[in-house]
Amino acid sequence: MKKFLFFICTVLAILSCGGDDSDLPCLSMSTCDLCYKQPFNPLTEFCSDSTVYSKCGSLDYDPNTYGCCDTTTFILSTQFCSDSITYYKCNGIEYNPSAYQYCSNDSVKTYDTISYGGQTYRTVVIGTQTWFAENLSKGDSACPSNQARNCAVYGRLYDWSTAMALPLSCNSNFCSSQIQSPHKGICPEGWHIPSNADWDKLYRYIDSTSETLSPYSSPTAGKYLKAMSGWSDCGPSGSGSSYLCEGTYGFLALPGGWGVLGSDSSFRTAGENGYWWSINEVSDKFAYYRTLSNLSEVAGWNYSDKYWLLSVRCLRN
Repeated sequence: MKKFLFFICTVLAILSCGGDDSDLPCLSMSTCDLCYKQPFNPLTEFCSDSTVYSKCGSLDYDPNTYGCCDTTTFILSTQFCSDSITYYKCNGIEYNPSAYQYCSNDSVKTYDTISYGGQTYRTVVIGTQTWFAENLSKGDSACPSNQARNCAVYGRLYDWSTAMALPLSCNSNFCSSQIQSPHKGICPEGWHIPSNADWDKLYRYIDSTSETLSPYSSPTAGKYLKAMSGWSDCGPSGSGSSYLCEGTYGFLALPGGWGVLGSDSSFRTAGENGYWWSINEVSDKFAYYRTLSNLSEVAGWNYSDKYWLLSVRCLRN
């Protein structure tokens, strides 16, 4: 029935727009309309500046200001769309994320990569360190929020013993005698789980400080380490977000949240907070981790029960 009505509408539109008159009234019906002299379906299309556009999802938008990326609008002056994902331009320049390009300090750069466990991971040099530029997703450990689709975005979450590739009993016992320097854990050969000293070095490089306190908490490194997108209410300068996620160094920290080993209902804060293990123990039942929040520029540290499920980053030896 709708197809028939649209056909009738199109015929009437053509008839109404015959001749040379450009000021004919636009014919309006429940299933079609006119854009200048061109018929269109207002259920899926809209008219702007005498041109017909497809709606973005179900929304009209201003094509002079916005584009459509899959079903979401983006700002043409500061953003671009690649593979149905919106990215911020790099000093006004578009780049190709699918070719492992990224923006660092307003310059387009290209990630190196490493294959591990059937997956390809991006790696990035920050100062004298080379880090994974994404969270590890090896094995069959838990996915953030206990949703399988989140593993592809945030990587997997691991209890401390699993991350260290040690017996589960290490979650309730001191195992410092089994920690190597550097300690490979579940990272690939030639890479290791970061220590407090490794994390401190990263934070201090970004802060340009010679501070020696350890564990070191940075007042501003968080906004530079966080990816520009993927954080709730957090984006780069000029995005209108309440908090800043600049993605300056290509580290691409993403908020996988946390959970508790053996509890399917314990998962919290994915999309808001990120937590990454350190090799260092506090006691028989607690170990250090590093943390970033969508609501803060701080790159901090804390410690938790070893049975917590947190993210893992690998660092080259």
